[in-house]
Amino acid sequence: VAELIRIGIIDRGGRLCRAELCPAGVPRALVRRLRTGGDGQAFLLAEGEAEVLLHQKDVRALQLAKGAIRAGIEILLDRWGLTAADVDGVLLAGAFGSRLRAESLLAIGLLPPLATEKIRPVGNAAGLGAWLSLISMPQWDRAAEIAAGTEHVELSGHPAFQSRFIKALDFPPGG
Repeated sequence: VAELIRIGIIDRGGRLCRAELCPAGVPRALVRRLRTGGDGQAFLLAEGEAEVLLHQKDVRALQLAKGAIRAGIEILLDRWGLTAADVDGVLLAGAFGSRLRAESLLAIGLLPPLATEKIRPVGNAAGLGAWLSLISMPQWDRAAEIAAGTEHVELSGHPAFQSRFIKALDFPPGG
């Protein structure tokens, strides 16, 4: 999605262009991959025995998830009087998170502006943390210390959540 935004196939609002209405400069080879059908606009990612399509509804689903995550990040930063510049690092956990490129996350606006070197995949952090806690008393104590210092912040009911969420739905200019 980040690359499709960068080249102009997807606009800031998340809409896939129609082949005849794509911006000038979009390579013809990519314009030929645009599809219009019963499921609406789509972009052909891979062809072969089974085509892999990125549908307009897939882009919308990404926008909704991105909007919620970004709104949450901004609310948490505000809560503690911080800015993105104060963030030492972002850890991308889980099988899915570990496969995301920092540049793409920044390009779609999921994360606030950060240096890419501050964004690091860590794999199965929950599993590793549980395992370490079970085999090491110091790690068990550290996990308990972290849990005791954790505060639950209800984001969905936060007064600024809806407005921040709506603002975060669009993609940044230039992808």
